[in-house]
Amino acid sequence: MPAPQMQAPSSGVTVRMYRQGHGDCFLLATRDDSGQPFYLLIDCGLKPGSEIKATIEEVIADIRDATGGHIHAVLVTHEHQDHTNMFIAKLGGETMFDDIEFGEVLLGWTANPEDTEAQQLRQMKLKALMQLLAARRRLAGLAAEGVKDVQKTLNLVDAMLGFEGADADFLAALGPADGSLFGAARSAAVVAGLSVAKSMDYVTGKVDKPRYFSPHEPPFSLKGVSGVNVYPLGPPRDDRLNEDVPDASDAAGQARMYERTAPGHGLTFGFEGGLDGLFLGADPGFLGEDAESHDPFAPGLKLVPGGSGWTGEIAAFFAHFAPPEGEQWRSVNVEWLAAAGWFADKINTELNNSSLVVAIELTNSRKVLLFPGDAQYGSWMSWANTPFQVPAQGQAPTRTVTVKDLLARTVFYKVGHHGSHNATLKGRADSDYANLDWMAQGALAQEFVAVIPANTDWAMTKNDPPWEHPLKAIQDALKVKTRGRLFKSDTDFDLATPDGAVKADWQKFIANVTATDLYFEYTVLDQ
Repeated sequence: MPAPQMQAPSSGVTVRMYRQGHGDCFLLATRDDSGQPFYLLIDCGLKPGSEIKATIEEVIADIRDATGGHIHAVLVTHEHQDHTNMFIAKLGGETMFDDIEFGEVLLGWTANPEDTEAQQLRQMKLKALMQLLAARRRLAGLAAEGVKDVQKTLNLVDAMLGFEGADADFLAALGPADGSLFGAARSAAVVAGLSVAKSMDYVTGKVDKPRYFSPHEPPFSLKGVSGVNVYPLGPPRDDRLNEDVPDASDAAGQARMYERTAPGHGLTFGFEGGLDGLFLGADPGFLGEDAESHDPFAPGLKLVPGGSGWTGEIAAFFAHFAPPEGEQWRSVNVEWLAAAGWFADKINTELNNSSLVVAIELTNSRKVLLFPGDAQYGSWMSWANTPFQVPAQGQAPTRTVTVKDLLARTVFYKVGHHGSHNATLKGRADSDYANLDWMAQGALAQEFVAVIPANTDWAMTKNDPPWEHPLKAIQDALKVKTRGRLFKSDTDFDLATPDGAVKADWQKFIANVTATDLYFEYTVLDQ
């Protein structure tokens, strides 16, 4: 039996957070200018194996029923598996979104095929993925031989490739590390086989042409909805696209981070964060035809077996000092593979920071809902750089709006990157950069709600190293900030009045809450 259609409030926005697993899927309902429901879907994905209570089939069926089979706008924050893969989920051989219409698709500038800078980034990403896939094949071969200390780096690389949708079947189909991977046509074909690429092609193919947005452009409207302004805060158009954490020597930057209780992603062989992807050129097998231009050794400082300067005496020397069987880890070509772990993490960071970050403003009350995708440190640090110039609307004159003002009016926060250590910054209301304490100032502090789309048990037990999603220090800060109005997709929400809460305030809050195994729903009233 179909579920009832999702109702839009008479004023404001209702947000439905699905509980499908470790990933984002949010359906928003508001009213258009004719008084009819308008539906906005923000992301739709999960990490395979992280399911909580709702199945993929149940979530998509509910989206279909809730919207009557027509979603007015679909916003994809960034190209990661846990934000996109449900768009191409199949049932009985049919893609389940096929019978759901999309009115328009909203994307960040990094996805724009007509943006020169975006296309340069895309080509860099393509080459980086090819390098990483080649290194991964070498790691897999060495791990199969039982080479010491390789498996941990292989696990990290596979986890990062998983965000691109590289499952076991995809990796197995790549074939031997023979250099055939690296031709331009072959590279494009390989990436097209990733589930994230397929998801993005599917989403963009459902409309004539997506709309693309850059940070600090004037706020845009949803078609036919004058009661909402959408401010694009990210992704940044500078080097901050690459920053996941501040440099270790940057004391001020480190102070902006919540404390971690466990080591995070990083290298496994002791290399430091300054390591550059050029190190992958130490083994020509990584880069194929591009190896020479990336080689860290000058031509006059290396000997190639069978090449110029290679003598029988030199061959005997290397044969004598070659690592014995079982100790290949002592070889530089094996040790150099440690770079693959750092390199994978770097690609992942850049993709997280490519998130389209939006602040959704209700024009009557000026309340704000913040959806940052997986934006990390660098993106957060860029938000406050430039104010928005808001064009005149009706009787309202042109006005200047700062990000600090937007966050001060934020009453709903979709917690960035599942609550990870580098996706919600620590600070004070008087700090000069965007941070948690900028949010919900004054009387709006009584309304502040946060939601964390995460399956912590899966994140901590099914990944090596474990993912602290959410970081305990961030979750604790959110509990205090929200005064108990904190939803987490893997945890049933207790509607009982928490200790220390004013009963009347709590009753007003839960009057706008619906909690089921399928989703949590909350209405932000525009009053």
